[in-house]
Amino acid sequence: MNPSVVPHDYKGYDNDSDVREKFVRRLRLVGDQILYISPFVSMHGRQHVDFTNRVIVENNLPIKVTYAPRGTTTTKMKRLWQDSEFKPKVLSTGAIMFALATSICDQTHMYGFYPFPTDAKGREIKYHYYGNIGNRSKH
Repeated sequence: MNPSVVPHDYKGYDNDSDVREKFVRRLRLVGDQILYISPFVSMHGRQHVDFTNRVIVENNLPIKVTYAPRGTTTTKMKRLWQDSEFKPKVLSTGAIMFALATSICDQTHMYGFYPFPTDAKGREIKYHYYGNIGNRSKH
């Protein structure tokens, strides 16, 4: 999870109980799985991570949380991708998690990473990692 999701998707989370409950509902979807958080990807990341941790504890959510180490992850991931066609200026949390998952898992599923607005059969892609992609043919 990129901590910037908190203020972006849950504006007013610190004051609005309805917004906070929406966040709790989303976290419940994680179940007892691992939530990987990159706390150092944004200026206020620590504050959003602290809030997320409080929500998990206060609501007795069974989530297991792990945190990205500071600094070394990005450098190592850039080296990993340097010989590929994938050349992002800044590695997203999703790109880091993809690399980690494919390194340790037998099978991975990527929701929302299809690069076109329709699939091979012409059906509309309803969700994309970067939001509404409209009619763009590439990222």
